[in-house]
Amino acid sequence: MSRLVGAAAAIAVLWWVTGCGSGATPAPGPAAAIAISPQSATVESGQTRSFSATVTDADGRQVSAAEVTWSVEAAIGTIDSETGVFTAAEVESITLGRVTATVAGTSLSAVADVTVTATATSLGYAGSDTCRQCHADKHTPWSQSPHALMMREYEPGLPGVPDPAGGSISAAQVEFVLGGGSYRRQFLVPDTTRRELLVHPSQYNVANGTWTDVHRDDWQSRPWRVHCAGCHVTGFDEAIAAPTPFAEAGVGCEACHGPAQAHAASGDPADIASLDPAEGETTLARAYDVCASCHSRGTSTSGVYRFAAGFEPGQDLDAFLQPVAEGDEEAFWPRTTGAPLVSRMNHQQAIDLTQSPGHPSCSSCHDPHGATEHRAQLLRDPATDELCTECHTGIDSAAHGNHPVVEGAPTVTCVACHMPRTATSALRYDIASHAMLPIPPDATRSTLEADQIMPNSCMSSGCHQQADPSKPAMPVYPFDEAGVTAAQDQWDTWYGG
Repeated sequence: MSRLVGAAAAIAVLWWVTGCGSGATPAPGPAAAIAISPQSATVESGQTRSFSATVTDADGRQVSAAEVTWSVEAAIGTIDSETGVFTAAEVESITLGRVTATVAGTSLSAVADVTVTATATSLGYAGSDTCRQCHADKHTPWSQSPHALMMREYEPGLPGVPDPAGGSISAAQVEFVLGGGSYRRQFLVPDTTRRELLVHPSQYNVANGTWTDVHRDDWQSRPWRVHCAGCHVTGFDEAIAAPTPFAEAGVGCEACHGPAQAHAASGDPADIASLDPAEGETTLARAYDVCASCHSRGTSTSGVYRFAAGFEPGQDLDAFLQPVAEGDEEAFWPRTTGAPLVSRMNHQQAIDLTQSPGHPSCSSCHDPHGATEHRAQLLRDPATDELCTECHTGIDSAAHGNHPVVEGAPTVTCVACHMPRTATSALRYDIASHAMLPIPPDATRSTLEADQIMPNSCMSSGCHQQADPSKPAMPVYPFDEAGVTAAQDQWDTWYGG
């Protein structure tokens, strides 16, 4: 008896739900429309993306039984005709195309616009770990150099990186850290769309452990990929629309030696750009261009980027970079008769060096692989003249510079006069001029009333700038009219007016 009652109740419920009672929901009619999600997408070369389709009838009810077939334009990739899983083709730039969903047995279809972008790895980069397999002697010291650490993924406790909360930055936001040397650390955070990375305005200054603000008012309108990317990563490619348009974070092996997939596969030196100056004057110029591509301030020849976008080792840098002009007041101090063009900002060492009478290559003084215990990857201790006198032989430093060795006074080195600190990276005047030309005191005169005063060879680095009881033999030349005049009079006595 109880079974019959239960069965009767079940029949009554089924009758109500299927529409034989009042309030029933009509069944969907024939398919009348189809929509794709997402309607547009950007996919990196070789990556996959799932698309879905919704089919509805004339009243907007979903037709779950409708059969959807997928297709795609061959130029951008392939798609599973049943599941809608799209696989992007290997492309060398930005390639546009469409994915189409069709309802079987009807003329209904819908399309999604797809942008496929190249990836740096698809353009021939092998990665520094691959280089290590054959070049461990170079890779090991490089891996701890400022070049290798120029950009790193952030994680709490990262060696050499402060807690970003000290700069009022949420650690949860930080994706990368910029800077691996002795000057500064900056932090990359995503914009509101998470499609672009920005440099947070809070900057940590390594030398004194302080935080300062940089571009506080406009940092959200300064995309990292436009202002910074090319000199902090390896294999930057402007055709890649993703937030990380590069093969490798940091200045890796291929940033200086060029894409190495072919070389790694063959082992043939002919399959990678040669930067050996011994192979001829042209190659020496190309080796200089590699350093200059990041140690020169300027704009890409396209006018879009603040670095040499598109440049690869072995190419002519002039085709990719328009250096900052002499009249740029942000980049250079006012030009003075008898003085070289003096940089006031960082990343201009290569521009400085073009003024040097000897115009040495960067590797004459620095080891690009970082195999040195000295700062700035210098080959010799910068506190001595050893690095200079290896090439400039037969020079009596005391007689040449008119600065005899005096007990109680600091030893005056070649770089004190030839490389005064004039430019700024993190803290004011922390970068030496690379023009290799002494700057006379008179060059300072026109800036005495300005917010910043241009240093000179006599009055920079504290040599003749401030009273110091530990330096009894050093006369003081303050940064005022009388100080500059006194310093210039002594300069003229020793070196001629």
